This record gives sequence, structure tokens and C-alpha cells, in this order.
Amino acid sequence: MKWLSLLYLATLAACTKTNPAYCTAPADCPSGACDVAEHRCMSGSGDGGHDAQLPDAQLGCRGPADCHGSTPVCLGGDAGMGGMCVECGASDDCHDAAKPFCGSNNTCVRCAMDVQCTARSDNMGVALCEDGRCPTPSEVAFVDGVTAGDCSTRTGTPALPYCALDTALATDATHAMFFLKPGGTHRGAIIQGRNVTIFGRKTEVTTTSRYFFDIKDAHVTLRGLLLDNNMSTTGGGTPDGVTVFCEGSGSVCKIEDSVIEKNLGVGVRVQAGALELRRSTLDRNFSGALDLQNAAGFQVENNVFFKNGHGNSGGISSQQFGAINIDTLSLSGPANLVNNTFFDNHAEPSGGGSTWSASITCAFVGTRAVTIANSIFWHNAPVRIGASNTVQCAARASLTDDPMATAASNKTGDPLFKSELTPVDLHLMPLSPAKDGADPTVAPADDLDGKKRDTLPDMGADEVDTP
Repeated sequence: MKWLSLLYLATLAACTKTNPAYCTAPADCPSGACDVAEHRCMSGSGDGGHDAQLPDAQLGCRGPADCHGSTPVCLGGDAGMGGMCVECGASDDCHDAAKPFCGSNNTCVRCAMDVQCTARSDNMGVALCEDGRCPTPSEVAFVDGVTAGDCSTRTGTPALPYCALDTALATDATHAMFFLKPGGTHRGAIIQGRNVTIFGRKTEVTTTSRYFFDIKDAHVTLRGLLLDNNMSTTGGGTPDGVTVFCEGSGSVCKIEDSVIEKNLGVGVRVQAGALELRRSTLDRNFSGALDLQNAAGFQVENNVFFKNGHGNSGGISSQQFGAINIDTLSLSGPANLVNNTFFDNHAEPSGGGSTWSASITCAFVGTRAVTIANSIFWHNAPVRIGASNTVQCAARASLTDDPMATAASNKTGDPLFKSELTPVDLHLMPLSPAKDGADPTVAPADDLDGKKRDTLPDMGADEVDTP
């Protein structure tokens, strides 16, 4: 990897110019004719016929006029024919919003860190990498969670961020992205009939109301948030809070790269809506982590569930499941639980006349199967996966201590987490029996940390580091 770093530094230092015949639309060409497939102006100054006779990129380039198509930048060619045609020499050469960063091999790639967006001249001093792209500040409304001073003059710009998210959503119908700046006191909101992304940088969100986010017939993405300490109870002291409530058949809720923890009620409840839950940690949610009630569909992958639920506490009790409860299963839409890690979750052994599982409870009656694959189940009590519908909720290609999970593709044994003690670290050690045991046909491309999985993916949320 050292030589790649040196090449990247050399790239930044080299003289790079973009071919003037390069185009992405007719307006880029003097003639108004652009071959969008080849990214070349077809006539006039720098016409396509001329470009077609120039040397191939591998033969070198003398200047920007020698490069066209998918490699319009001449890297280091001012001193003669020693240059090379590449896709980019700097991030400003990357014109596809989905791939805004010039990587070490001089190709345009998705960004992975905020700092990579500082390499673009259009970031206007605000660097945000969001879902692989670098949105400009004009695309994002900013919320700082600081209510001191006059909030009525706030407009959502970096200089004048909104005081609170609920105010921003009520007054700003233009923006579809809302950035919660770390450090403030942020509270959730009711979101109805909107299509929005709410994201942060491990930004804590809390509230004194029953719901942190109540999503009603809306398409909402929550990313990079810490949702904790929902202590809502009824007058009798029973937990009634739901940290994220996704309700209504028109709702599509995505939760990614977030932490939902230490809530007295349920972490996430989906009622008739659709859910995508990825690369998140749900821990110590007393009344259960994820409650699926007639969900229109769910894709739950690369998540860690630990220490959710409770056993026979003899006192407050609103739900008896541990990590996941599937109460009713929709006849359509995905029903996938893949590459998740379940550790030390607890449930009431018998609640409401049915048997609960500490990991995945399947309380529904029906013939449609749930895909439970590539996961790790360790020290959950009760241990039975899929109770009480264990036929339609059978784990496969998983590492489990459930003696009744007998699929031939399953494994048994200690998963070798880095630490089961506080602070819990459920990344895998190199000799874990989970290594290379997953079914590659259903495994996601990356893992909990966004690291690429290899051709023999590992069980659980974490892909073992290769020495």
C-alpha cells in the first residue's frame, strides 16, 4: 500500500490538465455536439475526429489535448511524452456526484470521510461526506441544537443554523437533507409526508416525549445518530416509549450507521411500513430492540444486537422479547435478517401465552419463511432461535449455540469476540470459527464498519481483518 500512497502524493504534485474537448453535455462544446458515451466534443474546437487519432492513454500524453473519453486528464505530460491519461488528477475533475473524490489510483470514487470533501472547491468550507457523495451546503439545512438567542432569524445555513429539528422541518419545505451538528441538545420530531434524510456525526438525540422520531407515511433516512435514554413510561410505571416509530403503509424507514441504546421502551417499531436497518448497534433497550408488526418488508443486515430485553424482572414489563420480534409477516416485500450479531440478549421465557426468543422471536402464523442467515448467536437466553415459529424462522449458514438449529450449513463454537466484557467489542478475532462460513449469495458487500467482504464472507456483522 506504501507505493499507492507515494503515487497519490505524486499525483497531487504533478501538473494536471483536463482535455478541453472533454464534455458531459452539449453545452460543454462550442459546437453544441457532445458524444456523451465518449465524453468528447464531436466537431469544432477539439472535435471528435481529431481526438480519435491521438495516442492511446497507455502510450502516454503530452498535454490535455491527447486525452479523451473516460480518461480526460493528462497526468505529468508537460515535459514530453511521459504523461498518462487518467480519469482524474484532483477531486474537481470528478463530475459525477456519486463519485466525488479522486482516489489514489486516479479514478473517481465514493467518498468515505468528511475530510475527502475538502479537496473539492465547491464545498465552500463545509466538508460533509454523506452516503458516498459530497453535498454542497446549498443542499443541506444545518441544525445546531442550541436554543439560546433569537431562533426566529435562523435560516439553516452553516452560519445561521436552525435551533431545532422540529422547527426546521416545520418551516423549511425546500431542503431534503438536515444535518444535526454534534454538541447541541437535539430532540426528535414527528415527520409526516416528507422525503428527508436526517444525519449527523454520532450526534446524540434525546427527548422527554414518548417517541424520538414518529415517522408517518414518510420516506425517512436516519444516519450517523445516537438515540439513547428514552425513559418514557405510563402513569403506572410501565415503559411505553418507542425511540423510532415507523408507521403507515406509505412509510419507508432507513436507519444506517447509528446507535440505539439504553432506552427503557422499544428501540425501533415498524407498523405496516418498510424498514432497512444497516450497520447499526442496538444495545440495552430494556423492552426489546426491534419490533416488526405487519411490516411491509424488512432488510436487516450488518447490525449488532446485544444486552436487549429482560428476563423475569417481576416488575415493569411492556414486551418480553429480546433483540427482534416479528409479530405479523407481510405476504410481500423482503423478509431478510442477514449478517447480524446477537449477543447476551434476554427475554421472558413465556409471555402472553407464546414463547419468546432472546434473539429472534417469530410470533406470526403462516407459511412464508424469513431469511435468517450468516449470523452469530451467542449467550442469548432463552437460546431458541425463531420461537415459536421455528419452521419459518430457521437459521442457516450461522454460528450458533442453539442446539436445535441443526441446518447443515450452521456451525457451533465460541465466536471469539474481541471482548465480551465492558466495554463490549463484538469484532471477531482472526481465528474465529465464523470466518469464511457465510453464504456469499445473500451476504452484503460490506460489513458493520463499511469494510468490503471477500469472496468467502464471514458470519456475523464483522468481517475478520486479513493479516
